[in-house]
Amino acid sequence: MSTESQYHFASKESWKDCLRVLKNALEEDVRTGDITSEACISADDELSGRLVLKRGGKIAGLAFLEPLFQMVDPKVEVRLFVDEGSEQRAGVILGTISGPARAIFCAKSVALNTIQHISGIATLTAEFVDRVEGLPCDILDTRKTHPGMRPLEKYGVRAGGGTNHRHGLDDRFVIKHHHLTFLSRQTRHPILEAVRRARLYRPDVVIEVETENLEMVREALEAGADVILLDHMPLPTVRRAVNLIAGRAYVEVVGGLTLELVRSYAEAGVNGISVPEITFNATPLPIGLRF
Repeated sequence: MSTESQYHFASKESWKDCLRVLKNALEEDVRTGDITSEACISADDELSGRLVLKRGGKIAGLAFLEPLFQMVDPKVEVRLFVDEGSEQRAGVILGTISGPARAIFCAKSVALNTIQHISGIATLTAEFVDRVEGLPCDILDTRKTHPGMRPLEKYGVRAGGGTNHRHGLDDRFVIKHHHLTFLSRQTRHPILEAVRRARLYRPDVVIEVETENLEMVREALEAGADVILLDHMPLPTVRRAVNLIAGRAYVEVVGGLTLELVRSYAEAGVNGISVPEITFNATPLPIGLRF
C-alpha cells in the first residue's frame, strides 16, 4: 500500500500538496545548511530518539514524519507505534526516529512544529465533533488558514473528524455580503442576480449564498441556491430559517459558535456548522523528541 493511501484522512489535498508545504518549511529553516550540526557532529554519527506526547489529544501528521526527515537524508528511519487520527493520553510514546544525527537535528524543529500544529487542529476539531455526536451535522472548516499551511491544516481537520469546506476560491461559488452589496447598485434583487450569473458562468459548480435575515433566506431559496449560509443569526431565527428551507438546500451556520453552543445549533436542524477557530486558533499539542 502506498504511503498516500494508508491514511484515509488525506482525501482532497493530494499527498504532493502536503509534501510541498513541508519542503518549503525545510528550505525556510535550513537554507544553506545546519552549520552548527555540521561543525559539531561527525557525518558518521547516528542517533535514536522517542516521540513522546506531553498532553493527551488527537494525533495527526505522523504520516509526514518519514518523508520529511528523508528529504534531508534517506537513511533516517521512522517507526510509528500509534494510529494516525487516534486519541492518545499524555506520556505515550508515539514512535521512534533513528539514523544520521546531523539529519535528525536538522529536520527536528520542522517535524515537531508540524505534528504539534496539525495534532492541535485535530484535537480541537474532535472536541467540536464530539459535541454534535449523534446529530446529522458536519463540523466545517473555512479558508481561515495560515498562509502556505492550508493543505496540512485541512488534513488536521479531517483527522479530527471534521469536514473540509472550500480549499480555494475555485471550489464553489460563495456569494457573500460584499458581492451582494456591489450588485445592489444595479438591481433590487442582488441574490437572484448573483445566482443567475453564477449558473451561467459555471453551471456545474455548487452555489452557496450568505444570508443575514429571513428575507435573504427566502430570496436565496427562490434563486435555487444549493447551500444557504446563516450568518450570525440568533438561535430562534436559525430555527425559523431551517423550517423555511425545509430540506430544499444544505443549511450552514457560522458566527461565534463555541463548544458550549454548537449542539443547540445542530439540534435546530442545520446541516453544517462552520468553525474558523479550528484551523486558526488551535493550540498546538505538545510533543517532544527525547534522545
